[in-house]
Amino acid sequence: MSGAISESVLLTKNVLSLTTKNSNQILFECGRAAYTTARSVMQTNVFQMTNHVNRLYTAIAGLFPEEQKSLNITKEEIRNTMISNVRKARDYLCEKNPAIAADKLNVKFSVIIEKPSKEDRLPMTILIAPMSKPHNPPIVCDVYHVIRHNAVVKDSKWVIERDQYYKKSGKGVEDILLCENDCMYEGGQSNFFAVKNGTVYTRGDGVLQGTMRSMVLTLCEKLNIPVCLESPRLSEISQWDACFLTSTSRCVMNINTVREDGKILKEFVGENKVVKEIVAAVENELILQSEPVF
Repeated sequence: MSGAISESVLLTKNVLSLTTKNSNQILFECGRAAYTTARSVMQTNVFQMTNHVNRLYTAIAGLFPEEQKSLNITKEEIRNTMISNVRKARDYLCEKNPAIAADKLNVKFSVIIEKPSKEDRLPMTILIAPMSKPHNPPIVCDVYHVIRHNAVVKDSKWVIERDQYYKKSGKGVEDILLCENDCMYEGGQSNFFAVKNGTVYTRGDGVLQGTMRSMVLTLCEKLNIPVCLESPRLSEISQWDACFLTSTSRCVMNINTVREDGKILKEFVGENKVVKEIVAAVENELILQSEPVF
């Protein structure tokens, strides 16, 4: 691949440009905004497109209720605007980076919507880039005793708040894990699950209801894997058989090492049967739950 492949395409105010900025940096510049991050599947489809539209609609209604109501912003309008802009951004990305089409690479894109107005009903920014390869093991996560407030709304304010913890942990850490009163909530950019005695544990409320999280819960039911919608207890980490993250880009990612303040709390060795079964089912479901967009 050429060096340009690492660059992303930014579409903002109907202007397309190449950028080396990531989604966090763009969110910082946008200020308070609704956002979601999606991925393509088989190059032409988008995974759970409708869920992303619903998420943006919920966030706009939560952050900007007066504007949403007075301008009558609908899910259909969000969907149509999103598809139109994402197509423009992807076409430009493929034009600048022919290797994306040649190597049949999927893309990941963030959709950011700032405060609506009469002049600009949906001030939308798109950041799109080729999907990066998953990190190689060992996958390390750091525990912090902090949680996201109002997890139902995907709010750019949280991106700014969590940045301090990522800086403290450094680039070698896959994600931070949020904990309060011994209860494990979620990752800073992901959902979190633990496996104990063959049962999958994940917090039921107070966490972002991620698209991949929802899929895992549905698949566990189909696979007859027991699920408990309660927070895994950090004090019981010695009893965990495995733990993993879910997110748009990671799908299902097994965690090898959990740390706190630089101290290793537990290292997980080898593959876990339950996690392996979930990973295989998710890979198949990705295709089934995607719809043509490009």
